Amino acid sequence: MGRGIAQLFAQAAVPTVLFDSQPTALAAAIQSIQQTWASLREKGRLSAERVDQARALLQPASSLVDLEGCDLVIEAISEDIAAKQQLLVSLEAIVPAHAVLASNTSSLSITALAAALRHPERVAGFHFFNPVPLMRIVEVVAGARTSPELPARLVRFAQAAGHRAVICSDTPGFIVNHAGRGYGTEALRILAERVAPLHVIDRILREQVNFEGQGFRLGPFELLDLTGLDVSHPVMESIYHQYYQEPRFRPSVITAQRKAAGLFGRKASAGFYTYVDGRKIEPAWPNVEPLNGPERRLQSADRGVGAVSESAPESAPGSAPESAPGSAPESAPGSAPESAPDRAPQPAPELSAAAAEEPNLSDLRVWIAPLPPEHPDSVLAELLDYLAQAGVAVSGAGASEPAHASNPAASAAQQSTGGVPPSNALIVLCPLGEDASAMAARLGLDATRAIALDTLFAFGWRRCKLRSLMSTVTTSAVMQRVACRLFSLDGASIALLNDSPGFVTQRVLAMIVAIACDMAQQAVGSPQDIDDAVRIGLGYPAGPLSIGDALGPARIHAVLKAMHACTGDPRYRPSVWLRRRADLRLALRGAT
Repeated sequence: MGRGIAQLFAQAAVPTVLFDSQPTALAAAIQSIQQTWASLREKGRLSAERVDQARALLQPASSLVDLEGCDLVIEAISEDIAAKQQLLVSLEAIVPAHAVLASNTSSLSITALAAALRHPERVAGFHFFNPVPLMRIVEVVAGARTSPELPARLVRFAQAAGHRAVICSDTPGFIVNHAGRGYGTEALRILAERVAPLHVIDRILREQVNFEGQGFRLGPFELLDLTGLDVSHPVMESIYHQYYQEPRFRPSVITAQRKAAGLFGRKASAGFYTYVDGRKIEPAWPNVEPLNGPERRLQSADRGVGAVSESAPESAPGSAPESAPGSAPESAPGSAPESAPDRAPQPAPELSAAAAEEPNLSDLRVWIAPLPPEHPDSVLAELLDYLAQAGVAVSGAGASEPAHASNPAASAAQQSTGGVPPSNALIVLCPLGEDASAMAARLGLDATRAIALDTLFAFGWRRCKLRSLMSTVTTSAVMQRVACRLFSLDGASIALLNDSPGFVTQRVLAMIVAIACDMAQQAVGSPQDIDDAVRIGLGYPAGPLSIGDALGPARIHAVLKAMHACTGDPRYRPSVWLRRRADLRLALRGAT
């Protein structure tokens, strides 16, 4: 990373000296930087004058003594605390008294690094991200004895080079690696609970999540394969133990086993996915036999995960194809069977005598269960509009609830006294953090006819590419097929999940927001710095607190509270910082 830092500052017209203990490595670094500048000049991104200037400003150092005139020294050697301390002690004796000694460490305590020096107040963290010239974010870390004025100096220095500098406290993972614990660890938990296969989880988080047209660029398992489990799993364990086994950061046995097996990801051509010539082999999208199909059972080996088959009858307008764009057919050469943690194999349920006849969609009735009061009014309106576009008759407490729009208390009361669904109706649930089985039981509904719809993001008629549905543990195969057919009429793909508190999107995004709220409570960084660091450093579609604001702090709080109640797992406990702002209807990013 040292060469990237040197390129950045020389390019920003700062005199830069680069040192490496290995002369051949130093020469290679200088040559690489100069080749990069030549390429940028050829592409018109840097003028010839700027390239010549940067080359003149970048000088190699033959020894540490050559750094004696520097005002700032940034060490970027390997993550070994003893080696870093030894280097900083040597530099302290060489550079002038006013010079700043900065460490690019991503995981070591700045306080511990500085403890070996006679003047620890001159030491701070200055953590960049690869590739440094393109990742325009840097964490400025103050140790316990860092001079109070030092972070501001580093911020100004970074800004002069075009980077957004965020100030954070000396805590494990700083901001970015701390806040990043929610995305992968919760996805691993979902996989371990066999809610869905890993490629379904990935696609949901890429396509169903939508913040101003942006989802996650990579699914969590694609990201783990890209980073490599030989890197990612030790970081998970390190953060977990440095926070004294905080449940929110609990690692997964899945990654431990895969790391031990050498299934690191892309670098090994095998990880969560299989790679042939560097290309990911996309597993086939699971199917559910369409309505009125020849076989009265789920076509997929996974009971709860599926999409409508492409063999749907022609009379169904807008029926969805069975596979995701670019996905491989089931017989794709080189595709590997999924390993045990990746799928949830269950036998397809046999139909009961009561379900001997499947209703046509034209005869279908839908009963909407009462909605949790934390849902915005738009959820019910969007659902009713979808069903109207589908030409389906609607009834139910949720659909006829006049109090829901303006009186949450009255809405809650009506939920316990709502009407009874017709005996042949599909019951649609819209839970927040609650599993479908628990919601059906709480409302006294027939769980064999219940299906849950994830409404966290836009799900209306032709407003999304993918919808998530969720069965109770007893939802009949007939009702699963009916629901998949109904909610794919506009051409959207369907992910039919096994029962889970919070689907996929609710669980993952609530955990991302929960961790960021804890960080704000602990003053790891300001809400604005936390948000910007994660958005830029991790490439999220929005910062975690902005995500909470977009979805609604009260809704996120409701999801976490319900997940905590359903599971009893303290990882899902809502923070008091979030609860106070949800109660007072305050924004999270703008909070203090």
